[in-house]
Amino acid sequence: MKFNSFYDDVKELTIDLVETPSIVRTKGEVVFGEKVISKLMEIPYFKLNPTNIRKIPIPDDKWNRFSVVAWVDGLETSDDTVLLLSHYDTVPVEDYGQLKELAFNPNELTKHYHRENNTGDNREWLYGRGILDMKSGLAMNIAVLKAYTENRDTFKGQLVFLTCPDEEAIGIGAITASRSIRDLAKEKNFNYVGLINSDYTTARYPGDPSRYVYYGTIGKYLVSFYIKGIPSHVGEVFRGLDSNLISSELVRQVDLNTELCDELDGEITPPPVTLKQKDLKTSYDVQSPFLSHLYFNVYSHGKTSQEIIAEMKRVAKNAIDEVLQKVNKEYKKYCEKKNLPFHSINYKTNILTYEDLVKLSGGIPDIQGSQRNTTLVQQERDLHEISMEIVQRTFNKAGIKDDEPTIVIYLAPPFFPRIYMDGQTEKQRCFMEAVEESIKEANEEFNEQIESRKFYPFISDMSWFGISEDEDSCASIQNNMAGWDSLFSVELETMRQMDLPVVNIGPYGFDAHGQKERVEAYYSFEVVPAMISKTISKMLSIKEAKPDVELSLPSVDFSS
Repeated sequence: MKFNSFYDDVKELTIDLVETPSIVRTKGEVVFGEKVISKLMEIPYFKLNPTNIRKIPIPDDKWNRFSVVAWVDGLETSDDTVLLLSHYDTVPVEDYGQLKELAFNPNELTKHYHRENNTGDNREWLYGRGILDMKSGLAMNIAVLKAYTENRDTFKGQLVFLTCPDEEAIGIGAITASRSIRDLAKEKNFNYVGLINSDYTTARYPGDPSRYVYYGTIGKYLVSFYIKGIPSHVGEVFRGLDSNLISSELVRQVDLNTELCDELDGEITPPPVTLKQKDLKTSYDVQSPFLSHLYFNVYSHGKTSQEIIAEMKRVAKNAIDEVLQKVNKEYKKYCEKKNLPFHSINYKTNILTYEDLVKLSGGIPDIQGSQRNTTLVQQERDLHEISMEIVQRTFNKAGIKDDEPTIVIYLAPPFFPRIYMDGQTEKQRCFMEAVEESIKEANEEFNEQIESRKFYPFISDMSWFGISEDEDSCASIQNNMAGWDSLFSVELETMRQMDLPVVNIGPYGFDAHGQKERVEAYYSFEVVPAMISKTISKMLSIKEAKPDVELSLPSVDFSS
């Protein structure tokens, strides 16, 4: 099928959407959600079918935010359904400094940067907060949806549009929406044959000439360590064991360690990185630290939760052994300097998972009422801190002796499931074939260099529409996440059974979340929506239709 140009319509709508702020965890998300609905209601099909637009509220949300779902039915009946996914929140704008007032004015901000940086690049770029991540992706999804409302005789089944808030936080919008999307399928007899996400893409290395489409998505764990040492007076440092020393050795062994990258199908995750490290002293005193806490961002392509936790147990054992060797080495030198007898320092050490700790303690202690049975978005405190406090309370019930240095390895929220697409199921195979054909056609038609790869490399809302973990791995996640159910809970088994093929076909640009966030106009406003449309048409094609039928895309007027 051939497509008319999307460029002008998507560009105009992108600028319009950027001009309405929607910073995550603010009322701006509510205002913007209403704007999305008003834009959809400008489409004639939805004026006639307003009940095909729904809000999906986030339960008990302090800002009263919601996702927006809309769908169009093809004239030929079929339960086959393609889902278009986007998010509409952005990160804040403090990084813009003196340019903060221009952050939501793409035209003026673009003029500023063109004056400042005339690099001779002949491509058209537009600047602005969220213009890449991901208002342009949302704009193209609205334009594609409108095009299909005006060409209902060219496809069978349904095209469902979904856009969510809170992606830049922990994804509670998509978590909530994924449940409603499953309910919608039951209500309307939809059979989801594929999900197309339109989040941003960028170069893989400086000077990279290619553009990328990604099957599946990376997984993320917040692997955390609760560390108990042995306190001592700072004048008798060798009588205790500094928990910060253990913590620092863990950082040395884990942080940026490429041996801990996860490789699958030639795709390699970034290495783990420290996101927080601290001891639990609340004020100055001359007691050595004996309680510490740290956590790492750990990505996954193929490793299960059990494999990651087992790997971290080995690292923790190595770290505490290294620390004890160092302590004895330094103590021996200290004794020699002071002409004192040396006696080796030995401790019984414990390396436990959170699941182990719960068994030792006889169960998880009650959480204060203000923190229990409350959604993530209602928490005014850092979830990781609450999660750590749950571990601390559980630890205090476990009966571990004071002279036993201990490391507890646990998972803290948020967690993002990985989705691995290997093309082994019929559903995946059909979807991937449609995407590959669309890439091939786009490369030929637009003279582009577009490649497909596995695993979208940034955490995204795609995670909440499928999961590649088996039952044992799902159980391990639940059993080792401190605060599961009370702080964070997703329906892992239901998601696993959904088995929805996912692909990211998104705009191209640079510096997402940065002051010079920008989108390449032609590829993002013309090529990408054409690829998305081609993919949808292949998945929802009417078999009797001729393959060279031109799909008319009337001009989309979003100016009102």
